[in-house]
Amino acid sequence: MGMSVSADGRMLALVRMPGQLSLWDLRAEKETPIVPKVPAPVSAAAFSADGQTLVTASVAGHLQFWNPATGEEVRPLRNVQTTIRLLAVSGDGQSVAWYGSDRRIILWDGKAGKVLREMRPQGNTVSSLFFTPDRQALLSAGTEGVQLWNIGAGEVDREVSSRSGGVLAAAVSPEGRMLATGGPDGTVRLWESASGKQRRAMYGDTAFVRATAFAPDRALLATGSSNGTVRLWDVSTGQLVHTFNTHQGGVVAVAFASQGSTLITAGEDGTALVWDLPGLLDAGRSRTVELTERQLQTLWRDLASEDAARAYEAVQTLSRAPAGAVPFLSERVKPVSEERLARLMKELDSETFDVRAAAVRELAQMGKYAEASLRKLLAGKPSLEARRRAEELLEVLADPVAMTEHLRLVRAVEVLEMIGTEPARQVLRTVAAGAAEAPLTRQAKDALTRLEHK
Repeated sequence: MGMSVSADGRMLALVRMPGQLSLWDLRAEKETPIVPKVPAPVSAAAFSADGQTLVTASVAGHLQFWNPATGEEVRPLRNVQTTIRLLAVSGDGQSVAWYGSDRRIILWDGKAGKVLREMRPQGNTVSSLFFTPDRQALLSAGTEGVQLWNIGAGEVDREVSSRSGGVLAAAVSPEGRMLATGGPDGTVRLWESASGKQRRAMYGDTAFVRATAFAPDRALLATGSSNGTVRLWDVSTGQLVHTFNTHQGGVVAVAFASQGSTLITAGEDGTALVWDLPGLLDAGRSRTVELTERQLQTLWRDLASEDAARAYEAVQTLSRAPAGAVPFLSERVKPVSEERLARLMKELDSETFDVRAAAVRELAQMGKYAEASLRKLLAGKPSLEARRRAEELLEVLADPVAMTEHLRLVRAVEVLEMIGTEPARQVLRTVAAGAAEAPLTRQAKDALTRLEHK
């Protein structure tokens, strides 16, 4: 049993045992007469982000691309010679990833019809597989926790620790900043993508957590358990909002539709249920607060904490104080420029300690963008002091967890996007005008794009 919901919330692809595929019109609340002709029982199905393509996989290794409106194939059938258990489609619909019975993760060029990468999760039976929203990485979750794969290199960039038997369910938030995981111990955990550290743990489930999904606005998280219950959690507070007693058997999939006002659940009993959530939608919308200058300074310091849970509380508090947080952050979150980078490189060699120390802090904020310039400096003939500081900075940049200054700005952009007012957007526009290759610039641009589509 499995399912996939189109991004616009109009279509549901449902896979029932033993491999029967059906398409449902969620607005009309009925099954469509369109049934793609598959040569073998279907093992997985997934929509592309635009909803124009449905990708299916079979137990016999067939990979097919369909027009869900007509049921016609849009690309030739491929036989990949393995039973595909999990399927993921990139945001642009051009790439497909799968996990098969041979325990390999394959990245497939859907347009050219060829393998791009082969990845082998060592000792890891995979239970969830999905692309990050920016399409730059692939996430797999299983017995060894969550692994973040660099698509270009085909290597693991980062791992999230597993606890109590591994991860049975995982989801990435719509903007990619958070991961949610669940497993045999019944605990639901939220993780920060940038640091790989835990932001929050949510308790209350005594059964295996086998499915999870974020609402489109990230306010709510849905989880499904092996005892047939579905729970809704407030992401900002970690509080349980509601419990549904749903299926006669375990819940295997959950998904939001209709801008988060509808929840769809699928169970081992062969049913898919659609739930209306209008009375619960206000649960994740927190009230605004007012902060003093001293409180703002404390929260700014907490944004740089290596304790992801403490930093997350600061993110939540600042996001509820738009009147004070936006002008405060506008003075501290500045665009990255090539001219500024060149000036900071020179200041590493300053005779004044305070100037050198300030340059180190600002270069750390730039993250990986400063790495090339630091290596260029070392290739020349810097002073011993400049060389020492450059080498120390490179060590910091190699460890995302230690990059507290950079993480502070990443979290500040998260706050501004959560606030989403016109003054907040103006700060993001200023940051987005920085050097194109800087990570902070890209994050501000992505935040603006998401806000424009709300």
